Amino acid sequence: MATRSPQKLLREYRAKRDFSKTTEPQHRQSAKNGEALSFVVQKHDASRLHYDFRLEWEGVLKSWAVTKGPSLDPSEKRLAVRTEDHPLSYGTFEGIIPESEYGGGTVMLWDRGHWEPEGEPGEGLKKGKLTFLLHGERLGGKWSLVRMKRDDKSERENWLLIKADDDAASKAEDVLKVHERSVETKRSLKEIAEASDAMPGWREPQLATLVERVPGGSGWLTEMKYDGYRALLAIDRESTRIFTRNGKDWTDRFPDLAAAAAELDTSNTLLDGEIVAFNAEGHTDFSTLQRALSSGEQVSCFVFDLLVKEGLDLTDKPLRERKKRLERLLKDHEGTLLYSAHTTDDAGEVLTKLCKGGHEGIIVKNAEDPYRPGPPQELVEGEVFATSGTGHRRIFSLGQERAPVRFSAARRIREQTSCLSGPCRHRI
Repeated sequence: MATRSPQKLLREYRAKRDFSKTTEPQHRQSAKNGEALSFVVQKHDASRLHYDFRLEWEGVLKSWAVTKGPSLDPSEKRLAVRTEDHPLSYGTFEGIIPESEYGGGTVMLWDRGHWEPEGEPGEGLKKGKLTFLLHGERLGGKWSLVRMKRDDKSERENWLLIKADDDAASKAEDVLKVHERSVETKRSLKEIAEASDAMPGWREPQLATLVERVPGGSGWLTEMKYDGYRALLAIDRESTRIFTRNGKDWTDRFPDLAAAAAELDTSNTLLDGEIVAFNAEGHTDFSTLQRALSSGEQVSCFVFDLLVKEGLDLTDKPLRERKKRLERLLKDHEGTLLYSAHTTDDAGEVLTKLCKGGHEGIIVKNAEDPYRPGPPQELVEGEVFATSGTGHRRIFSLGQERAPVRFSAARRIREQTSCLSGPCRHRI
């Protein structure tokens, strides 16, 4: 049976949301060949409490709003209203949807796992009966979704979610009361809601360590190294505080950056980055930054890590996942907050290209690493500096002593991207 493209299937999802206001995932995540089909159940405290039941198919999450939630009792037939398809990346979403937005309220990751269809799922969805096995952390065994006869006056597509009478069934256990906390963060709905309105505090940042050479092999992300002030930006719904690497509150020294961060549609969020200023050659330069601070000239902040998002601590997540979430958060922001771009190309080759361009150097990080305070052992930094007009190289084992950056605020910064992803054609 021919399948439709996820791009088309997600049109309704995108049309219902203003991604400048909601932190829900905007982009689809591609399905991976050979992997089991995922499922997720999200407890959703919107205009009324319900549970969103989602099954991966056709590269999206087919979705139903189960008004009373799933039941392990085979005699309980729970109403499940079909809703729009969601992107696969929605399967990890937990947090707050603004009240003014579609589905506004608190969302909790209640269960997750994979599912096995009986028969061809496309045919089951078309005919109105889908039977499957769930392999979740809280739900298991055989289930069915059965479409009810449609009322000509109703625009809703009503289904019933029914548990089969098997070893995973139970008439005595109310699984919704047994499990009232997030399967991911162990938080209650109230704690998720409260956390989203709080401001995180300072924490010790990840730092650099000196090494002899850049790492070989795959699995590394290479970013540019910039010369400025390390900073942590703590954001709530109404304000931002900017901390130095040693925990000093320097918000009053960077009022424009604080205002820009406060405009992001997020709260209880902690960003890690580097505050910089550009010299005449378009390079970040510490002395130029000092002069900018004295004169009140504009400075920028290149953000390279996301430690906390909507109250959810992400430091145990792999760097690649944290950067994806960070890029989504900053994607539509235009101004002084910039996402730190990276490349997976050979770090040594990237270092050579940037040396020729007269840049500060590179930062190389393991894509699978969590965020840990202090000097890490598996991050590498290469620094380039000029002496008497000739280029010399020193290689450092790095933490994030100096921040990587996003190159999109101005033409010169955009040109630096080509130095990461291809031949360095521009002398900046």
